[in-house]
This record gives sequence, C-alpha cells and structure tokens, in this order.
Amino acid sequence: MAVLRRRERTSDAPPEAEHDLDAVAGHVRAAAAAALGDPPHIDDGPQAVIAGCGPHAYRLTLATDDPAWAGTLVARLSDPDVLLGEAAWIRAVGAAGFPAPDLLTGDDDHARGLLVFRQPPGKTLAEVMVTDLPSLPRYVAAFGRLHARLHDLPPAGPRAVAGSPADDLATRAPTGDVRADVADELAWLAAHRPGGEAAVVCHGELNPVHVYLGVGESGGGVPVNWTRSRLAAPEYDVAATVTAFWAVPLYVDNAVYRRMLKMARESLASSYLAAYAEGAARPVDDPVLAYWQAHHLCGLACDASRRLREGPGGPWDGGRALAQPASALREVRKRFWQLAAEAA
Repeated sequence: MAVLRRRERTSDAPPEAEHDLDAVAGHVRAAAAAALGDPPHIDDGPQAVIAGCGPHAYRLTLATDDPAWAGTLVARLSDPDVLLGEAAWIRAVGAAGFPAPDLLTGDDDHARGLLVFRQPPGKTLAEVMVTDLPSLPRYVAAFGRLHARLHDLPPAGPRAVAGSPADDLATRAPTGDVRADVADELAWLAAHRPGGEAAVVCHGELNPVHVYLGVGESGGGVPVNWTRSRLAAPEYDVAATVTAFWAVPLYVDNAVYRRMLKMARESLASSYLAAYAEGAARPVDDPVLAYWQAHHLCGLACDASRRLREGPGGPWDGGRALAQPASALREVRKRFWQLAAEAA
C-alpha cells in the first residue's frame, strides 16, 4: 500500500488501545528488520482480524522473499504479559509435537506488546465446515481427536496462571450493574466449584474458528489464539468448545439461519464429544463438564449484559457481535440453570 510505504513510523512501543494501522505496519516492519536487515515494505494490509486470531489481531503481508517472513502474517498488539504467556505456550506445545503457528517475533518484541506469527495455510475449520457440508462429520471427528491429542500432552505449562479458571469471571463482571445481573450465577458457581481433577494442557478457546485447515487436509489442523491457555481440568477446555457450538446462533442476524443452527448445534456437539472420547486418555466427568459449561455461559451472560447496559464495545468485545443481546441473555440464563441442575 502506497500510504504505508510513505509513512514508516516506528515508535518504541505499540499503542495500548486504538491501533493506528500505519503504526501497526511500522511495528511489524521494525520487528522484521531485525531479521532481514532492512525494514520491508507492506504489500497488503494491515487489516483487523475480528475473529479467528485472537484479540487485537491484524493481517498483513510484507514485500520480501525471505521464507520466514513471506506469506500472510498476523500481528497481535496486546498486553505484554498476555503475549509473553501466549508465545510461551505456542513454543511449549510445538516442542511437544502438537501443531502450532510459526512465531516470528521473540520475547523482546512480546515484552513491548507485539507478537507476529505466520498464518497457517488454508482456511479456518469454521469456513471449511460451512462450505463442505457433506464432509462435516469427518471434520468434526478430526477436530475432536485433535482436542484429545492436546490433552494428552505432558501436563507442564511454561507459565503459571494463578488461581482457578473460575476466577476469570471476576474480570468479565468486576463491579456494578453487570455483576449484579449475574450475581445469582456467580454465587452458584462459587458454591459448586469442583475440585481434585487432574490438570491437562488447555487451549481455553479451541473451536473451529481458531483452527486452520490446509487445502485438501482432513486432519485436525493448526490451532491459533493461545491467549487463554493454562493447566486445568480437561472438562474446562471441552466445555469451552461445547459452549462455542451452542452459542453460534446467538451471533446470527437471519432468523431462518438462527433456527437452523439451533437445530444443528446439539448434533455437532455430540459428534465432537464422541470423537474426543475416542481419543481421550479418560472419559469426561459429565457433572463436571456441565459445571464448566455453566461457567462459560456465565461469561457470555456478562458480555450480553455489558452490551445492553453500556452499548457495543470495541471490535474485539465479546458482546459486540451478539445479534439480539436481550434475547441472548435470556437464552444463556435458561441454559445456565439447566446445566446447573445437571451438575448438582
């Protein structure tokens, strides 16, 4: 892009909130210069990636023939602690033989709030699933086995995450009206928190949107967005995936498509769970799985409440994409208490 080639601004640290696109390009060029010798021009982008690569993500390509920096890149500008943790998890699972994206930046860049990885080839599994419906069962089965494979890695994490993942909800509804809206749900979760499960490596948000599948590939694919990775009970991670399947209709405007997705979501989740069970070292505990589904649904309720009370947030805010936030909040609450009964 000509504008980006003329304006080669490279300040010492990425901006913390609103990301000027020229500044994003400048930060990536500066990071690439350390490896290439000269700051390469931008061929395309950067463009915000709202879903599929994690928060504060931008897609771009550089004018270089260097194999490491050629092709489509994703730059994430975020809190340094988040990026340092994400990079450490990517390196750890990759070293254990699990598919992970290729990191191009080092911890000096991550400490300044910039992480760059090469986008895996192909499309997201979500895109492939909706364009190849006859192969849907095969894709879902491969995805379930991929998740089981992750949980079979040695249970060692590169960075400790303090507290239980249940405590994460405090950041979704810290105070005020949003917390009041989910007070009953939070109280139930606190009173029924399970304990004693053996911890495994958890991705945190492993769903088809965050998995890239190469052209013609029928295997599990390459997961991205390791921002919420941690050691936790496998049910915590499986529940996040099941909740993602359940929640898809909440983000669809078209009423007909929404009804179709509601009809299909249970089948997709069941197929995923069956494939996961085939490859998992141990079966999931159904009441514990129900508890963690309720946990993730409470997070969705926080997003919907915040959207209703405060309006749309930034482009990566979880509640912004909800098609009908008031209806979504009612549906989430109803499902929460159904699961609470199953977990009790």
